[in-house]
Amino acid sequence: MKISRRMFLEMAAAAAACGVPFSVAAKPYNDTTSWDPFVANITDVDTYLRRKFRQNVTDKSTGLAVPALKTALKEIVAAGKAANESWRITKAKCFACLVTRQAIDVSHFDWFPAIAIWNRWDRPMNQVFHRRAAEVNAKTLPEWVRRDWGRGNSAGDWNMWQDFDHSVPDWRVILALGYPGMKARFERYAGEKGEKGYADPFYEGLRIAMDAILEGIRRFEEQAKKNLAKGDPDGRLAKEIACLERLRTGKPQTAYDMMMFSSIPSTWTASSAVR
Repeated sequence: MKISRRMFLEMAAAAAACGVPFSVAAKPYNDTTSWDPFVANITDVDTYLRRKFRQNVTDKSTGLAVPALKTALKEIVAAGKAANESWRITKAKCFACLVTRQAIDVSHFDWFPAIAIWNRWDRPMNQVFHRRAAEVNAKTLPEWVRRDWGRGNSAGDWNMWQDFDHSVPDWRVILALGYPGMKARFERYAGEKGEKGYADPFYEGLRIAMDAILEGIRRFEEQAKKNLAKGDPDGRLAKEIACLERLRTGKPQTAYDMMMFSSIPSTWTASSAVR
């Protein structure tokens, strides 16, 4: 499988951030090894971390892989359109689907969880937001802008897109709140909730997303406990379980908590990049 220089550097940087020496991270990636989509029998940290960013290293019994997730998202979007649902709610449902239904794993080889959507170029949400962006652009952008934009991208002169992949949250505030505190804060702002959720689509979308995040953390915690029963030679899983439990029930308390706190939503949003 051949990869671009950019992808290679991203994987090398990710491996280095996890403590893997560059000499290991820089081993040739353009090999033709045929790996099973779901990895089994990995026996060392270096192999696990290299493969984590090249293939699906999750436990397939925990949820869906990319093809099934694509189908699920299509169904969510189609149902939302049929019901004339607010896009804010539809995209929150897409996010929740990816967080709560995709396959995951928490390995004793790694300090952070793994998800099925390892390839950023084949994200199930790509099909959704590209179509959504085209619809919005057709309504809001002048024809000449869309034409020149498309020509420039096709010719390779530039690479332009609506960038919702990157954000800078107010870390001082959200680290002091934690996920449960963030949920409690928006609930205070949202007011009374009815049987079908909040009347305002903005707050209903937040509710769906926040519930999904807490459920996603619970899933990671549950999977880690399942794997803990098989062995934890370095004590890594036990520490990860304690970290996940702290984040599920309160605010970050340690440096590791803060890293996990920022890593978890980054992992999910990188797999979704929901608009």
